[in-house]
Order: sequence, then C-alpha cells, then structure tokens
Amino acid sequence: MKKSTFLAKKTLILLLTFIFVAGPLFIADQAHAASTRFTSISSQQNSSLALDSNQEIWAWGTNDSGQFGNGTTNASSTPIKVEVLDGGTPVKFLQVSRGWTHSLALDINGQLWSTGRDGSGELGNGTLGDSLSWNKLTIMDGAAIASFTKIAALRYTSYALDRNGAIWSWGSRTDTADPQVPVKKSITNNAVPVIFKELAADNSSVLAIDSFDHLWNIFLAGVTEEKLNPMDGGVEAEFQSLAVGYGAGVGSIHQNLALDKNGDIWTWGGDDTGQLGDGPTITPERWIPEKLTVMDSGNRVRFSQVSAGAKQVLALDESGNMWAWGNNNTGQLGNNSTTNLSVPTKVTLLDDNGNPFHLSSVEAGYGQSFGLDSNGQIWAWGYQLQSVPTKLKFAPSVLLSPSKSSLAYGESVTLTASVTGDLAVPSGSVSFKDGSTSLSSVPLSAGTAQLLVPSLSAGSHQLTASFEGNVEYVDQTSNQITVTVAANPTKAITAFSFASPSATGTVNETNKTIAVTVPHGTNVTALVPTIAHSGASISPASGTAQNFTNPVTYTVTAADGSTQVYTVTVTVAANPAKAITAFSFASPSATGTVNETNKTVAVTVPYGTNVTALVPTIAHSGASISPASGTAQNFTNPVTYTVTAANGSTQVYTVTVTVAANPAKAITAFSFASPSATGTVNETNKTVAVTVPYGTNVTALVPTIAHSGASISPASGAAQNFTSPVTYTVTAADGSTQAYTVTVTVAANPAKAITAFSFASPSATGTVNETNKTVAVTVPYGTNVTALVPTIAHSGASISPASGAAQNFTSPVTYTVTAADGSTQAYTVTVTVAANPAKAITAFSFASPSATGTVNETNKTVAVTVPYGTNVTALVPTIAHSGASISPASGAAQNFTSPVTYTVTAADGSTQAYTVTVTVAANPAKAITAFSFASPSATGTVNETNKTVAVTVPHGTNVTALVPTIAHSGASISPASGAAQNFTNPVTYTVTAANGTTQVYTVTVTVAANPAKAITAFSFASPSATGTVSETNKTIAVTVPHGTNVTALVPTIAHSGASISPTSGTAQNFTNPVTYTVTAADGSTQVYTVTVTVAANPAKAITAFSFASPAATGTVNETNKTIAVTVPHGTNVTVLEPTITHSGASISPVSGTAQNFTNPVTYTVTAANGSTQVYTVTVTVAASPAKAITAFSFANPSATGTVNESNKTIAVTVPHGTNVTALVPTIAHSGASISPTSGTAQNF
Repeated sequence: MKKSTFLAKKTLILLLTFIFVAGPLFIADQAHAASTRFTSISSQQNSSLALDSNQEIWAWGTNDSGQFGNGTTNASSTPIKVEVLDGGTPVKFLQVSRGWTHSLALDINGQLWSTGRDGSGELGNGTLGDSLSWNKLTIMDGAAIASFTKIAALRYTSYALDRNGAIWSWGSRTDTADPQVPVKKSITNNAVPVIFKELAADNSSVLAIDSFDHLWNIFLAGVTEEKLNPMDGGVEAEFQSLAVGYGAGVGSIHQNLALDKNGDIWTWGGDDTGQLGDGPTITPERWIPEKLTVMDSGNRVRFSQVSAGAKQVLALDESGNMWAWGNNNTGQLGNNSTTNLSVPTKVTLLDDNGNPFHLSSVEAGYGQSFGLDSNGQIWAWGYQLQSVPTKLKFAPSVLLSPSKSSLAYGESVTLTASVTGDLAVPSGSVSFKDGSTSLSSVPLSAGTAQLLVPSLSAGSHQLTASFEGNVEYVDQTSNQITVTVAANPTKAITAFSFASPSATGTVNETNKTIAVTVPHGTNVTALVPTIAHSGASISPASGTAQNFTNPVTYTVTAADGSTQVYTVTVTVAANPAKAITAFSFASPSATGTVNETNKTVAVTVPYGTNVTALVPTIAHSGASISPASGTAQNFTNPVTYTVTAANGSTQVYTVTVTVAANPAKAITAFSFASPSATGTVNETNKTVAVTVPYGTNVTALVPTIAHSGASISPASGAAQNFTSPVTYTVTAADGSTQAYTVTVTVAANPAKAITAFSFASPSATGTVNETNKTVAVTVPYGTNVTALVPTIAHSGASISPASGAAQNFTSPVTYTVTAADGSTQAYTVTVTVAANPAKAITAFSFASPSATGTVNETNKTVAVTVPYGTNVTALVPTIAHSGASISPASGAAQNFTSPVTYTVTAADGSTQAYTVTVTVAANPAKAITAFSFASPSATGTVNETNKTVAVTVPHGTNVTALVPTIAHSGASISPASGAAQNFTNPVTYTVTAANGTTQVYTVTVTVAANPAKAITAFSFASPSATGTVSETNKTIAVTVPHGTNVTALVPTIAHSGASISPTSGTAQNFTNPVTYTVTAADGSTQVYTVTVTVAANPAKAITAFSFASPAATGTVNETNKTIAVTVPHGTNVTVLEPTITHSGASISPVSGTAQNFTNPVTYTVTAANGSTQVYTVTVTVAASPAKAITAFSFANPSATGTVNESNKTIAVTVPHGTNVTALVPTIAHSGASISPTSGTAQNF
C-alpha cells in the first residue's frame, strides 16, 4: 500500500512536470502535413513512444528513468527521434510498448529491445540493471534464438508472444526463479498446448487471444492462465483484438476490453467512472465479460479498434467515427467536456478548418489521449491540453550566423538563420532581434532566412533569430551571437533654434556657420539655444544662455574624440507691424468693424445709400496704406487695402460695405383655389376675412398669399386648419415683423331632398324619383291604405307633414321639405296595393290506373305509386290548384318515365313549380340461377324443387373460407355473392325479391379424395447429404463426400402419398440406382429412381515452397493464403525456379517453372473436384549490410576529411581561426541513413 501511494505521488509529480515542459507542444496548426509520418503510438505514465513510416522510434514527455532510450534522462516537450543501432546499423521496429518506467520494442527481425528502469527485472537483460539506452535481448528457446511477434509492457513486468504462439514473461509477479530472465509459459487447454495470436497488458492485467479466437486471462489480480468463455447467443464468442487499461485511485484497478469478430466490444472490471460503458448508471465491479450493444440512429454500430487508458476508453467504428466513454476529468474523451460518460458516445472530430475528419487509430493514455489521422499525423488531447483533439508539433533547430562579427560604424551586416527539422524542410518566417528589439521578420526559403541590417549602433549587440513556427514545428529561438560596431565619427550641428523668441537657424555645413534671425525688439544678450548634433557632446552646451550681440563659437566633439567648430550669428528683424486699426465714413455716418483674424473690415450703411463714391477715414500701424485714407472708392464690390510694414512686409485687408435691408411687411392678397374663395384684407385691424361654401372641410385649406415682406409664416401654399382663426407673421427684409389674423367662415346648408320613405306596418319601402320629385310605394295585397304611418329621411331642416304622422294614401299625398337656408322642395307620394299571390296544387290523381298522389307543400313535390308493370308514358292526371292557371293543364296526358314539372301562375303573375314523380311498384322474383367457385374451379347443381345447391371441390381444398359467385333473380342475397364462407357444414342462402319477399336455399360442398404421390425431400444424415428431386424425370440425385461407403446408406424421405416402398429410414445399397414407389390416398402410384454419386477429392493446399538456387524456403501462411520467401542480398529474382508441394490435382504455374518474382506471383491450386485456391508468393531480397562512410568534407571552410576504415575514424584539418562550433559537413556513405545527418551543423 505504501509503495502504491509513493508511486501515485511520483506519477503526479512527473505528470505535472511533463505538462509544464510540454505545454507549447500542443499548438493547433492550419494545414495537414504533406505525407504519412507515424504508424503507431504507445503512451503510459506521461511518456509516449511512436513509430514512423520508416519504422524508427520517436519519444516525448517524461524520461526520468531513461524510457526514451536516447542515453539521457532529459524530458522533451516535442517528439524527438531516437536512433537505435545494432553493430552500427540502424534498427527498424514493428512495435513499441510503454510500461510505467521502462519501454519495450520489437524489431523487424522479431528481436526484443528494452530500456529504462530495471527495479524488478522488467528489462529482461539479466544483471545489467537500469539502462538509458536500448539494448537487444538475446532470448534462447532451446538451442535457437527466439523470434517474437507481439510485446506488452505493464507496470514492472514485460510480456512477449513468440512466432510459435507461446507467451514469455519476465519482471515483477512472474513467479520464476530469476525474474530478470524471460521465461516461456506452458499454457494448456485440456492437456493441449495453447497457441496464442494476440496479447495486451497494462498495470495489473494481461489478456490474450488464442488461435481459435477465444479469450484468455493470462494475469489478473493473482489469477493466472485462465480461459474465459463469454457466450454470444449460445455460442462461444470469437475475438480479434484486446485493450487493457489502468484504474488507479477510487474503484477497481482493472479495466479490460475485447473486440469480437462481429465488431462488438466486451467489457469487464471497474466502473467507477462509467468505463464499462453499460450505463447510464454506474455499476459495481463486474468480472464477467459482457457485450455492449451500441446503436447509432437506430443502426447497430460495429467497431474496428478499441483502446483503454486510465479509466477512459476510445474506439473507432467501421465508418471511422470515434466513440468514447469513461473518465473525462481532464478532457481525455475529446468531446470538449470534462464530464464522465457511462455509455459509448460518438465524438465529432473537427480539423484545423472546422471540417469533420476521421482518425485511423487511437491510443488512450494516462489522462491524455492520442490519435493518428490518415496522413500519419499525431493528434493529442486531455490533461492540461485542449479537450478536443489538437495536432502535435515538433521542435526544429535554429542556427544564426553573421557575415561579419566586427563592423565599422554605419557598416551593414547580413544575418543568416538556418532552420532544420526531423520532418520536412521547415517553412514559415524567422524574426531577427537585437537584444529585445525586433529588427525584421523574413520568410524562409529552403530552410534559410537572410536579413541585411544596413547599420547598427556603436557597441556590442547580442543578436538572435526566432523561428515563428508552422503547421509542423513549434517556435524556436537560435543561438545568441555577438556583433561589435565601432564608435561614431560624426560631429555635425544638425539643428539650431530658440524657443523664446521662436526662431530657427540656417546651418551652412560647407562654411560651418549658422544664421538666426530673431523678431524685432528681441534682447539678444541672454538667448537660450536648443542644439541638435551628431557628436558625443557640444560646447557651449545646448540649453545654456549666451550673449549673441556678437557671433558665438560652438565646438562639437565626436564619439571618436575628433572636433568641429561652428560660428553662430544672430540678426534682429525690422518692425513688422501692418494692421488697420480703424475704418469709418463721415457721410453717411458709419463705422466699420475690423476682423483682425480674417483681415476683413465690414461697414453697414443706411437703406438707399449710393456706395459708388464713399470717402473712408483709415487708421493703421504700418508705414503706409494703399489706397490712401481719405480717397473716394466705389464700394459696390469689396475693396482691397494693402498696409506695408517698416520691414517691407505687407498685409491685405478686404473692406465690404453692406446697404441695410428694406422694412416693408404687409399682406396684400389672400385666397383659396379649392374651394375658390378670396379674402378681404383689413390693413387697419391687420385681419383677413374669407367665406367658403357650405360643407367645406376647413382643417387643411391651402391659401395663396401675396405680401411685401421678405417672408411669411406659415408660408403661402402650406395647408392650415382654419377651424379657429390662424395668425400669419410677415417678416421684412430688415428683420422687423407684422402679424395678421385670418378668419374663415363656412356658408349655411341649402339641402332639402327626401332620401328615404317607408312603412313599418305593412313592411314596404318607397322608390324616390329625385328628377320628378315623386315617391312610389307598393303595399301587400289586402292592405288598408287610409291610415298608414310613414318613416321619412330627408336632408332639410324640417318636413311637412311630419315623419311618423298617419296619412290617408287613397290618393297621392304632397310632402314639403324646408332647407337650413330657408328654401323649400315639394314631393308627391303615391301608394299602390299589390295583386293576389296564391298558387298551390291542392290535389293530384290518375283514374287509370287508379292512383292518388301525395302533395308535399314544403318541398313543392307530388309522389304517386302505380302498380308493377304500369306503362307510365301517357298517364292522364286530374289536378286541383289555387292559382289563376296551371301548365301543363289538368287532363292532358304526360310521359312520367322521368319526373314532370307543373307550374301554377297566381293572379299577381307570380309562379310556383311542383315536381311530380311517378313510381312503379317493385318485382317479386327471388330464385338462385347459378352457383360456382373460381378457386378452386367448381360449379354447383341447383335443385329448384328442393331449393338446394350441391358442389364438389378438389382434394385438399380448404373449405373454411371459399368465395362463391352467385347469380339470382332477386334484389339481393345473404350471405352476399363474393363473400367467403365456411362450408364445413351446409350453408343457408336467403334471396330477397325487389318487393321484399324471400326464398331460402341450402348449399352443400363435398371435398374429393387426395391423388398426391410425389417424393418431396430425400437426404442422408451420415454422411450429411441432400438429394435433388427432378419431378419432371421422376429421379433423385445425391452427391456424398469423397470416400463415403454407399452399400448401407439410410435415407430420410418426405413424400405426399399415403405410403412409400422401400420405407424411409431403411438401409439400402446405393452402388446401383434404387427404385422407390409412392402410393396416393386415391390408390394411384408413382415410381422414382434414386442415384448416389461419390464426390471427387477437394484438397488444394500448397504444403511447401522453396528455391534450390539460391537456397531459400518459403513460409506458408495458410490463413492468409500467402507465402513469404527471403533470398540473399543481390539475388536476381527475375528467373527463380520454385519447387512446390501441394495436395491438389494440379498447380499453375507448375512447379519447376522459372518466374519473375520482382512483384508477387499468384499460384492457383486446382483440386480433384475442380475447386481452386489462390496463393500469393512474395519474394523479398535481404537488405544490404553496407554501412561505411566513403567521404567527409566541409564547404565553409573548404576542407576534406581522411577516412580510416580500419579504425573507423575520420580526420579533418580546417584553416587557422576557423570557428568549429557549428560546422556543416557533407557526408557520403553506403548505408541507408546516417545520424547526425549530412548537412546538419555540429559542434566539432
């Protein structure tokens, strides 16, 4: 427990250290890299390893135990390449695995390597102990060196899987005599050795998958080598990959996952953060693997990869989507959240441009997570990073050098920054600095940026270059260089001035003189100059008062000690005064206003003044003025006066004379255009009176106004509300005003028309004829007109007789309307009584046949029913009615096949239509005339005497739902024709006649006997074989497996007859065809002939493949149907002749035939039964072992090295004074690569 606590604390410290160091590492970039770089990642305890596409190792994070294997314990904030050599040759790797404090690697030859801490023997290197570099392990399996395919590093333990499927372990908790030595485990299942194909481990769990794709627990909480048997639908589940996580802290320390071959994920272990994925609720620890069912929009999700970290799980589905669940306290699930998830949740990943993208693989680490995209770039997220995937960057190297390190003052220098990196040649920009001062930013070209600095200040300069970073690299600062600049020799006065009075001197650099002119009246005995100069000092000093009555000498001393003398002469300027101080006219009397700022004079003279010859009196401060004071001028336009000062300078003033404005302001006319009306102006009372026609809306009248002023308000033509008097104000040109009050009066109303005339009882409305001044009213038939009371509407002031007063309208009555203006209008009202409106049919009948109709007064219809068979084409009706006439006339023959319309006309001329409908009584017929079925086809026999129907249907007919077709003479039948019935027993049908009478018929259905006698299936259980029945030929053909004994086969036979001979289940000798006879229920028979054929041999495997020259034997992978052969380096593979052993009937190309194996060659084996199997043969030429340096030189300075191949040394002599701290060599070699690389600056 104490050890665990100590480790947890140490882990936290390491994690924090890594985060602070690695902070700049995870910076979002803006574009994808150009090509694939990385193929796999393994991360544990804040330290990560990755393999690139060249199968080389990279490392980043913490390295306190040497787990990088680069010879140091230095952490790295960015991925760094770790070169691993085996006898001087770079090693290529297939897999890397990070433990807690150690690392494992598997090379392409199947050999193991380890580095880091060895506290429990986990490095497997015997007694060598801790290591800061990668060491190859030599593990013996009997007399041979073991070769491996998988590795797994866990807490302080290591596991590996060899090429024979055996598991090896070493380190802590392996229960071996010497934990420092890898030991092969002997694992059996039912006494049979188990062959394993997959292996995974972390912290305290080790899982494996055997060759049957079944799941094993190799180590879990002290339980070892136990086969797990998870069942899926009653069948043991089969698996393709594993994931083991780490569960420190609260909850179980175990986290196990397995991906089955159907793409489903199984989980077991702890669940305190939802890592089992079977939420939504958190469950206790579960030690039995259970399958997760993950749905996406109603569809089952299938997975292709799963990875477990510290209680978090990442998975990729078959569509490339990432799913995550479990611990998310540091954002390690990548969903931009820190909330744990207890069910698999799809995470949408966005690239640098905000577009969705997919990862090709994922790695769940310790509080962090990683992924590889399709370009092989690494994305990271989680603790102290962003909570969404962000692309990983790398650290470049930046080297700064100057064209010269010692400069004359003002001399330029060229700075060259070379930026190199482990990936592509860096692009982007470099910022050059002088100390903390930025000089410029320059874009890189082929990894180099140059800056020409025109000059630097005198002294020592510490210069650096900072690469600003790009999509692949972080920002990085170069080495610091020192450039020294000599002192400045300049010593010129560049500016000389006085602040009080303000004056600037003119420097004559040729004569070394300075001339300054100061204003008139200046005291020059104590002037204080401000002096700018390029020297180190000046005497007398700038800012020191001097007497400039005579010229003063100034001496400038340069930074290098040299001097220069300047003579300063100060001159006082003449008087500059030139202002007009007063300007006036005596006739007319007027005084001007002088605006000194604008240099103008403004004079206003009375209205009517003649300004063509005015004589001004002018006072000024100058020496003279032109034109002179007292000289007459024409001031129609402004006049310019020029004052000349004593110093000869001039000032121009512009004199403007303005004549005062007119004071007139009377309204002279006021009118409206709509309606046309003219106002009366009373100038004495300042009023205007206007009368407009009756009905005028005075709220928006538009007046036209004439006046003598400059303006009027409100303006002429502007609408006004004249409901009350409106005041108009006239403003004169001189600004004085006069108010007028305008009153508008509306004339009285002249209207006197009757607009409506009506009676309430009886209801009647009159028609007003305005032209003839008459009103006509028609009242209903029978109305008494001697005392009718009218309601009258009119537009006048009154009417006589009054509205509502009873009048006798037997004769016309005169009404007089009086208008508001006193005028009158007479109207004559005439009342007329309407004629009689009666028009009803009261009776309708026929004499032959005797029939009486029913009159429906509401619907205006007449209905008559005549006996069945009556001819209705010429019936003669007798009709009674209340009208004046009817059409057609009563007693006139009519055709009543369709309804006939009769129209009754009243005395008042109105009409009423009646519709007469004659119906013939219904038919009494009700016999079944035919009865049949369509399916099956069968026709019944009708016995009209007994009222029965008999039908016979074929054998096998289901009579519970037969559908009959029935013909009958009635109006309807029940059950209906076409309605399914159950004829198991007789069915009764009732026919109803058109007149409602009925007749019952009994229908009986009989089923015919069965004629079936076919064999429908024929098979053997041992061996399993099913026959093919040819019903046309009455034959059965059965093919049994190659090698079957056919002399006593027992068939299982299905048939449709009553019996079969020989019987089913009876052994027969099928050496020759056997005859079977089926007897039907109706006694008929059918004979079938059964023939059994033994199948040809199906074997078609390649069992051995080799070459005699050169001697090489291939490895046959029967699962993948591939053969891999490695031939010695230098072998010509274009005409190799293979020797091939196979189990088929033939192979193509044939064994012993030369083939070109430059590319993989396909071989097809054909079995005796004609089936085929294709194998792909790949021949690999072993890599070249050459690894010598053949040439070594420097371009700057030019120097060539001498290579001593015996001693493996190179000696290079460079010129005296060469700086060897950053020499760039050019190296030729015969190997695949060299490190450090050719062209990379080194400190020699």
